[in-house]
Amino acid sequence: MSTFWDEIDLQLLPGEEVLFTGEPDRKAIVNAAMAGLALVNVFMFFMFIWFLPVQWLMARESARRHRYFVTNQRVIVTDGLVGYKTRSVPLERISDVQIGCTWAERMFEIRSVIVRDMTGEAQGGAKMQGVANANVIQELILHEVRRVNATNGEVSDVASPSTETVRLLREIRDALVEPRTA
Repeated sequence: MSTFWDEIDLQLLPGEEVLFTGEPDRKAIVNAAMAGLALVNVFMFFMFIWFLPVQWLMARESARRHRYFVTNQRVIVTDGLVGYKTRSVPLERISDVQIGCTWAERMFEIRSVIVRDMTGEAQGGAKMQGVANANVIQELILHEVRRVNATNGEVSDVASPSTETVRLLREIRDALVEPRTA
């Protein structure tokens, strides 16, 4: 069984000789590291105590600026802290309406309603945070999506692409299939 020192296999140069070999005081190194970590933890605790009110004010302002609307044509969500961002998803473009819940939302018995559009992107759609009656909002949106689809002549229960979109996709497909002339 080889030891760590055997694995090192220190090769001396011609004429070189070892004058001293030593090891550090392991106990002193561990104690110094623990003292350093304790100091960092104390510093972080005081930083956390100072930052807690700032974080609370930021969360309060973010919640104050978060608004969502469901109209007869679209779902609109506006949020932001310093600036703002408004997401608008037309009802005919909605592909899914989900209800989500983080551990913090579960503690306060609130949910998020996530409206997905047909783009399939991770950021596509809109998220309504802190909804107390998420099931009711989800059903309202799905009802409006069905109504819009019925007025557009579509019979599916889930939003599907409009006939204009299908026509455009077919044109793109046909253009890609046609042989190119040089």
